[in-house]
Amino acid sequence: MRILLIVIALLTTTAGFSQQSKIKRLRKETMSLAMELYKSELASWHSTDILVDKLGSMSTIGGYLSYSENDETIAIYYDQSEDKDVLYEVRYPQILKLKDVYELDTIPRKPTELENRLLATREKARDVVQKNEDSFFSYYKNVGWNFVPLLLNNKVTVYSISGPQESGKVLIGNDYKFEFDKKDRFVSKSKIHNTLLVYPYVGEDKKLKQVVHSHIIDDYPILSATDICTLMLYEPYVEWKQHTVISDSYVSIFDLKEKQLIIMTRKVWDKINKLDKD
Repeated sequence: MRILLIVIALLTTTAGFSQQSKIKRLRKETMSLAMELYKSELASWHSTDILVDKLGSMSTIGGYLSYSENDETIAIYYDQSEDKDVLYEVRYPQILKLKDVYELDTIPRKPTELENRLLATREKARDVVQKNEDSFFSYYKNVGWNFVPLLLNNKVTVYSISGPQESGKVLIGNDYKFEFDKKDRFVSKSKIHNTLLVYPYVGEDKKLKQVVHSHIIDDYPILSATDICTLMLYEPYVEWKQHTVISDSYVSIFDLKEKQLIIMTRKVWDKINKLDKD
């Protein structure tokens, strides 16, 4: 709490108007994207639990897709045919507040136009990774690939988020962004982190109160949306409640429980450290 009070005081006296505007924009854009990723992944996690409990076996399922449409978050589970006919649909009216309130539809149907777009672009992103023609992508043992397609401004962007294949671990990094144009043609790929970091749910020697990592990619001077999405997903399981990212320009702190993102300039951060040492 003392650090937060110092941050507020320094932000109001040290940071200029243009810098505060930039910080506000960074926070808004990052949190908005993080929430979209989080809603999609949360729907996938929760809906899979629902269907496993209902069906017992998922052997007839070919795959799944989660996305937002209007004010709802939707998870579909399709068969193993080339057409990907939808077998189950789970709809959440307010997944961020009421994830246990949902509608389950078990009537088979064809994918909608939007679902076909998201499925197709996600498959294209997966193909780019599998071919890895320029050795752009890194592979790690016991690390899976979760491809999350989002429709943003009528263009699909696919994010790949690392998923642990071992329990008790949180993965940060080895994540990528795949951009498509309005005709769903692949445009570009980019890295969000340069490496992969692995954190345990709990500390071995002492309690983990907060975790810190650094960003060196210019496009991500603060906690990335994929960082925040991952932290929110694992918040119920980890003992650490704050995650800090340090770059040359900014320091950002995410409170996992409150889902609050604090951003300050590196200059302000250095002043805080100096005050703490005095």
